[in-house]
Amino acid sequence: MAPRAIEDEVRAQYEQYPYPLRSPGDDAKWLADDLSPLEGLRFVSHFGFAGRLPDRPMRILVAGGGTGDATVQFASQLSGMPHGGEVVHLDLSQASIEVAQQRVARIEQATPIRWHRGSLLEADPNELGTFDYINCSGVLHHLPDPWAGVEALKRVLAPHGVMGIMVYGPYGRHGLYPTQELLRRLTQAYSTEDRIAIARRILPQLPKRHPLQNNAIVGYVDSVPDSELVDRFLHPCDRAFSVPEAVAWMKDGGLRIVDFVPSIRYAAALLVADPWVLRELSRMSMFDRYAVAELWSFHLDRHSFFAVRSDNPTTPLMPSPSVVPSVVHATDLAGMLSKEKAFRCSVANVQFRVPLPPTTLHLRILEAIDGRRNLQTLASDLEVSWDRFFDVFLDLYTPLHQAGFMVLSPSEA
Repeated sequence: MAPRAIEDEVRAQYEQYPYPLRSPGDDAKWLADDLSPLEGLRFVSHFGFAGRLPDRPMRILVAGGGTGDATVQFASQLSGMPHGGEVVHLDLSQASIEVAQQRVARIEQATPIRWHRGSLLEADPNELGTFDYINCSGVLHHLPDPWAGVEALKRVLAPHGVMGIMVYGPYGRHGLYPTQELLRRLTQAYSTEDRIAIARRILPQLPKRHPLQNNAIVGYVDSVPDSELVDRFLHPCDRAFSVPEAVAWMKDGGLRIVDFVPSIRYAAALLVADPWVLRELSRMSMFDRYAVAELWSFHLDRHSFFAVRSDNPTTPLMPSPSVVPSVVHATDLAGMLSKEKAFRCSVANVQFRVPLPPTTLHLRILEAIDGRRNLQTLASDLEVSWDRFFDVFLDLYTPLHQAGFMVLSPSEA
């Protein structure tokens, strides 16, 4: 099928089945905290701007914004920032845009939104301008030519700008692509409604040995709504990228991945106990270790990462006396450590547990972090030597940052 015909089919799918399925009255849970690092401006700041967002109104493009998850987040977050900003929501589907508009309308204080119906492949800097941050989550893997998609987004990325991208990963979706092909061969002559009914008839009959039956992440359940079933099993264009493929893809497009997030999903040392394997991992580059973790765990059904232009030297802040730590999610971390002697979190339905028997100083540091004081000030206020404070802080920061619970920013002074 020609690329234009595929794009037309994708547009028709999302007009009939806006995705993801959202109700405007349910947004309190979305606004309670950052949905994911790609939708949290504190993460965007940490990974893409060395902890300091532009000192002026910020321009954000939500490319393939669908029913508005990211747009709702940014509309709320920017309204509370000193300089505010503007969000442009770009999507193929008018039906999806209308859902997003209804959701934004319910936010008491929201930054201005520009609504633009069209293909991201046609993103024009003369029409849209350029952007400090481009959020493109769950979109590029549905293009006939994802490389063209990256090139189009790069045209509207400001020289200092950052992209937050999510694409599917192949191993956590094991069994899905043969199932898509099976349904394509059996149902291609039928209407979408009939294809849904046929899929619901066929999928429960797959033999137990079928790999989809052993995939708890993307397997079929009767309760899956039609919009999700169509997007997962009946999509006309769907591909996945491994870690090395994503790194090479971005490089081909003149971009550089800063990091995959949350990086705890790629922490091979948490998955492996064998000392020989751990020694080999210690000799590898960061993304090579991530590739091993992806192959070892086999549960990564998607990859989220921040990318910048290849000539943009920005790197995330590292712990130092002058940086300010902030806890992102409203969780009683001190209580968790006291009770469980470990840090525990769930990321994309996968449970992680990092043993961390706390000392009194671990708990005092956690309780003292307020998002205002830098590390040097915290050490002084706690009356602890810098060397001792810093060692204990790193015990906390490493797993919390990997899981997306802590970020750093520079001191204002």
